[in-house]
Amino acid sequence: MRIRHIINSLNHGGAEGMMTRLATQQNKSKNNKILIITIFETQHKSLINKLDHEGIVTYSLGCTSIWQVFFKFFKLVNKIKSFNPKVIQTWLYYSDFFGGIASKLAGYQDIFWNLRNSSLDEGNKLFKVTSLFLLGFASNFVPKKIISCSF
Repeated sequence: MRIRHIINSLNHGGAEGMMTRLATQQNKSKNNKILIITIFETQHKSLINKLDHEGIVTYSLGCTSIWQVFFKFFKLVNKIKSFNPKVIQTWLYYSDFFGGIASKLAGYQDIFWNLRNSSLDEGNKLFKVTSLFLLGFASNFVPKKIISCSF
């Protein structure tokens, strides 16, 4: 099965570590082919090196700001189409939103979102509330299922 994971970056964090472990386990089946796309530039390459060692291909859009994602959005759509995945799993808010909509535009239905944090304590609250509102709206038509591991 062709599985595509889309995540913000592969810097160290809980979601990044969990996705790396999951992709490594999925890759052990000879029938699975895994590809991971990161939206933002990854500063610490240890997870990328680990995935590479396991034979898992990673690709980065290389965005350094949220605004660059808008300019590289159709590059993401094309990268999703070129891999022709059976399942697309997105991780974290930006990846859920941009990766989910790009996957939908690419014609895929088996899209699974991962919510890994529901706290509004950090960062720009206005931007985060706006993002959550947009995700709430998009959740009606983008993902097939939502996996929540948060409080």
